[in-house]
Amino acid sequence: MCLKIIFYDFNINKTEIHSYDEIYLAIDDKNVINFFKGKNLAISNFTTFPQDKVKNLHFLNIDPHIKIQDLFCDIYLLAMSEKIISNSKGGFIKLVLECQNHVKDIYEQFQ
Repeated sequence: MCLKIIFYDFNINKTEIHSYDEIYLAIDDKNVINFFKGKNLAISNFTTFPQDKVKNLHFLNIDPHIKIQDLFCDIYLLAMSEKIISNSKGGFIKLVLECQNHVKDIYEQFQ
């Protein structure tokens, strides 16, 4: 089983988070990734980070093609996930949840 987390409140979801064998973090904040790794959890994240110290990627000069590839990776993995834990109310989570409503169609596109 793999749990996908996009935004979170660790303390509220701690028991559930620890019940999964693997967790995919769809996030561009290295501090959050390091936080989860520090909890001895099997973490996956496919965000491309620059070598410089960075909090998030929104305003960095990273190749736009790489940003788009990472974004599509996140959308696909989240759409195909068993469960998403999120406290976000933004447009990205709305998009991902809508994609989950069409998971069969998305899956068939990659067969």
